[in-house]
Amino acid sequence: TAMDTSSDEESIDHMALDGTTLQNLEILTNSHTHTVAGSLWSKINFTKSPHGARLLRAWLLRPLFRKADIERRADAVEEMVSGAAAMGMSEARGVLSKCGDIERLLSRIHSMGGGVNIGSSDTNGDDGRYHPNERAVLYESKTHTKRKVGDFSKVL
Repeated sequence: TAMDTSSDEESIDHMALDGTTLQNLEILTNSHTHTVAGSLWSKINFTKSPHGARLLRAWLLRPLFRKADIERRADAVEEMVSGAAAMGMSEARGVLSKCGDIERLLSRIHSMGGGVNIGSSDTNGDDGRYHPNERAVLYESKTHTKRKVGDFSKVL
């Protein structure tokens, strides 16, 4: 019915692009050599951090659906490029290019945490309460290698 269609459309915030569409539009690779050269990605990817590149890639693979959302993002980009924030962004670009992949480093550090639960209130035994020693990153164990210590110090 018409009501079902409008409520479904209101809940959609991104378009779904299949592999054929991505290839035909040459979003990530060109259709001749199947390399990045000449693709949309190669023309707009000036990101300075791995996280920025992942975010831009996600935006390309799942473009916004609603006109208002598209305009809001375009306004934000315009402000960052030419508005008052432009000076701060030029300084941030230099810092971001040197800091590495903070998102992945933090993920590694988080995965080092333990998982001894001191209580259980739901079906899979996780009520979010862990002993403080299990949340701390400790390097006394043989399982914490020099690389993990290095990852942690990079984030700091």
